[in-house]
Amino acid sequence: MEKTEKKYNFHFYILILTLVFNFWFPKAGIKLAGIPLTVGNVFLAFLFIVWIFKKLSSKSLKGTKAGLILLIFIAYCIIKFLIIGNLLENIGFIIPLIIYPLIFYIVYDCIDSHDKMEAVLKTIRIGFYIITIYSIIQYIFGITNTDIPGLTVNYSDYVEYGDRWYLTKSNGVTFENGKIVSTYQNGNLFGINMLLFYPLVYFFYKKNNDNKRLLISFILFALCILLSLSRTAWLGLVLFILLGVLMFKDNTKKSILIKINLIALITCAVLAALFFIPSVSNRLFNTSLSGWISMSGRTEGLLNVIKSLVSSDSILAWLIGPEGISNFNGLAYEMGPLSIFVQIGIIGLVLFYYMIINCINKMNKSSIFQYAIKCSLTMWCIYGCIECGLWLPPTALNLFFVLALGYVYKYKEVEE
Repeated sequence: MEKTEKKYNFHFYILILTLVFNFWFPKAGIKLAGIPLTVGNVFLAFLFIVWIFKKLSSKSLKGTKAGLILLIFIAYCIIKFLIIGNLLENIGFIIPLIIYPLIFYIVYDCIDSHDKMEAVLKTIRIGFYIITIYSIIQYIFGITNTDIPGLTVNYSDYVEYGDRWYLTKSNGVTFENGKIVSTYQNGNLFGINMLLFYPLVYFFYKKNNDNKRLLISFILFALCILLSLSRTAWLGLVLFILLGVLMFKDNTKKSILIKINLIALITCAVLAALFFIPSVSNRLFNTSLSGWISMSGRTEGLLNVIKSLVSSDSILAWLIGPEGISNFNGLAYEMGPLSIFVQIGIIGLVLFYYMIINCINKMNKSSIFQYAIKCSLTMWCIYGCIECGLWLPPTALNLFFVLALGYVYKYKEVEE
C-alpha cells in the first residue's frame, strides 16, 4: 500500500472504537436478561448501520471470493438455525456464526489506505500493552482489588456475584491458584485473544528492526500467557515460538542472535514461573495423566458425540449438524471443530475452515505482515481443536477481524 495523506472518515473512527472495546475492554457493559450488552457490541451495531448506509449511497458492492464464501456460510447458518427454531436459546451460537463474521466486510471495505492500516495496527499495539500491564497489576495486587466494574468486568456480573464473580467464570477454585484474566474475565479467553493479536505486534517490531521493543513485548506476552494458567494458551505459546520465532526465515546473524535471546528469555521465564509462581507449577504438575488425556472432559464429550451419531444412522445429522435434528450425547463446546460440527454439520465445518485455510494459503511468506496473519490463524486452527473460545465474545469477532486484515493487505496491495 502506498502512503497517503491521512483522511479518516466517520465510519473508520467507529471501526477503531469497535476494535478498542472488543480487544482492550471486551467485557465492558451490562447484561440484559442474561445476555451481555457490551460497549463493543453497541459500537459494532452502530458501525454496521453506518456502513450499510454508506454502501447503499455509494452503490458499490465490490468484494472478494472470500467474501462470497463467507456470505454463503452466513446464509447457510441462518437457514440451519431457522430449521432448529428456538432462536433465543441458540443466541450464543448465532452471534458468533452469523453476526460477528460481518466485521469481515466492514474491515475489508473501510481500510483502503496505508495510513488506515497503520492506525489499526497502532490500536492493536496500544491495546496489547494495556491488557498485559493490567494483567501483571492484577497478579501483584489481586484481581478483586484492581477490577473496575462496567469496564474490566461486566457490571451485572459484579453486582450479582460481588468479589466472587471471578470464581464463577471457571478461573479456578481459590484466589491463590486462580487464573489471571486481564480484562477478559476468563483466563482461557484472555490467552486465546492474546494469541490472535500478538503476532501483529511482534512482526511489526520485526519489520521495523525495533529489537528492544520486540524483546520487551515478547517478555510481557510470555509472562501473561503463563499467568493465564490456560494450558491451551501454553500450547499457543509453544506454537508461536515454533512458527513465529524459529520457522520465520530471516537467517542473518542479527536475527539469529535475536532468536537465541528470545529462546533464552522464555526458558528463564518458564523456570522462574515454576519456582516463584506456585499457581503455574501447581497447574502443570498437579494434573494427573488421566486428567491430561481427558482434557477436562473434552475427550469423553467428543467420543460420546461420535458414538451416538454412529448409532443413529442419520445422514442429515452428519451433513447439517445433530443439534435440533437428531438425538446425541456428549459435547465439549470448547473444541472448535467438534462444536461447529454439532451446530452446523460437515457442510458448515467445511465452509468455516475453508475461509481460514484459504487465507493462510494465500498469505505471502515474504511479506512480514502477511506472515503474521498466517501465524495467527494457523495457531488458532491448532489450539482451537482443544479450546477455540469461539462461543465466548469477542473471540469470533476478533478472529474475523484478523482474517479480514489478511485479505486487505493481500488484495488491496495488489489493486494499488
